[in-house]
Amino acid sequence: MELHHHFSHQHLLEFIEQHNLKSEKANCSGCGELVSGLSYGCTECEFYLDKKCFEASPEISLHKKCLDLPIEVNHLFHSQHPLVLQFNSQRLPCQICKTTQPRGLVYCCSPSLSPAYYCSACKFGLHVQCVSPAPTVKGEIHEHPFTLFWRQVPFLCDACGTSGDFHESCISLQPIIKRFPRHGHSISHTFILGQYEIKSWKCKICHEEVNSKHGCYCCSDCNYVVHANCAIKAYRWYDIVVDELEEPDELLNNSAFVVIKKTRLGENDVIPIEIKHLNHPHNLIFSNDVKDDKYCDGCVLFISTSFYYCARCDFFLHKSCAELPKKMYDWSHVHHCPLTLNLHADFWCLHCIFEFNNCFSYDCNVCGNRICVPCVKKSDTFTCQGHEHRLFLYEKYGGQCNGCGSNLEYPYACKECNFAVDYECLTLPDKIQHKCDEHPLKLTYGEDNIYSKYHYCDICERRRNASHWFYRCAICDNSTHKILGKTYTTKDHPHPLTFTRKIYDYPPECHICEEHCEDLSAECLEHGCNYIVHWKCIDPYRSYGG
Repeated sequence: MELHHHFSHQHLLEFIEQHNLKSEKANCSGCGELVSGLSYGCTECEFYLDKKCFEASPEISLHKKCLDLPIEVNHLFHSQHPLVLQFNSQRLPCQICKTTQPRGLVYCCSPSLSPAYYCSACKFGLHVQCVSPAPTVKGEIHEHPFTLFWRQVPFLCDACGTSGDFHESCISLQPIIKRFPRHGHSISHTFILGQYEIKSWKCKICHEEVNSKHGCYCCSDCNYVVHANCAIKAYRWYDIVVDELEEPDELLNNSAFVVIKKTRLGENDVIPIEIKHLNHPHNLIFSNDVKDDKYCDGCVLFISTSFYYCARCDFFLHKSCAELPKKMYDWSHVHHCPLTLNLHADFWCLHCIFEFNNCFSYDCNVCGNRICVPCVKKSDTFTCQGHEHRLFLYEKYGGQCNGCGSNLEYPYACKECNFAVDYECLTLPDKIQHKCDEHPLKLTYGEDNIYSKYHYCDICERRRNASHWFYRCAICDNSTHKILGKTYTTKDHPHPLTFTRKIYDYPPECHICEEHCEDLSAECLEHGCNYIVHWKCIDPYRSYGG
């Protein structure tokens, strides 16, 4: 047995020429890579494991090349002190590649061999593989090789447009990001953005200005431009699912219905007037006769625009819901693969966490999660009738929602106008039906009546904030606080229930627990029906604190 001493471990290391299955699965403690070829290992460091961890390897192993690394090096990037090989217990980032490896050996600034000293001194570290970088590197984003400049000086990177002192990662930027999740099309890296007719120079992710003098990613066909770093950060968030059997043009023939009959409107417009939808057994007929008292079986919102209906059963689809594709991508879902349209008896929406019944969802074939139609339609940019400009999604934005006054978290905002709303307000339906009025109530974005005596809710009879959104019947001059508008069907009640937030002084009693219905409730809005229940009473996920 050939034994060797190494400073990184308290026991002698055994030289290993041939690996058994156990040692072949071990990772090198120096670089973290899977052990292959010649190596050294310690078999004395076994420790107790419970049953589920029984098959895990307790060995500490080193590649032979890692065992032979010099303990101390001098480097041009940090000429004032030597760099000493040691474990990166403080998780210092590498000053060349700017990443932090989770384990393994690094070269750190250490005038004293005390790890605490180098952390309080220079905090300079280099990965083992970055100590001796190649003098020239060929990248795909430029036709010529890049030559290493052995001096750390501040500069503005031409590839990403940000300042720094070493941008090795920018050399390996992808020239093309295929089917970019936040956009749907491929985006290309360019150093000369001015060659394209870009109407807006704002990054579509962070919404800050893109400097046309430096590199970025763009889709010239769609006037879409993003900072290079924003594109890479966003792309790395997704789990890109690649199906080798997937046809590249799978989304071209993507209609969810077959046209049975069609008619011509004008010279060029052709409208299907009878279709066969994949999620209904009977043919559906087109109609413009708006049904304010009917729900769409696709999105469970009221029918307020043109629609398709079944003449043989009570089935309705908005025209827009009937035209939903069989497969589509959802930019906000971590698995970047086509989601499949299905009709389900009941399901939980991954995004809004509401339970839906007898309606459409888009299903992920990887994780099995389902997303409701209103959520899958959302974009990272929105238009809103309550504001003249397009709204953008922001991860950080302070203030209060212009729709309801609540504190903002991940809002959609127009920075120029200091206008921002939360997702709940942004997705409120334009019209709702409530038993307080025989007519539909329309979402209203501002109060024209300046007299405060009119600023009351006709349901709870409490004061409304005139600057917040509300629902109003212009015929009867009735108005109410914001109502959520999402619907829910249950086997215990024959009518659809609408989610509301009860703020009465004496709210009605829940038909299940008989306690007063405060906060989020599900209420039947049919005339003459007083059925109402706590949402927590019919939602086991929320009632158990999920």
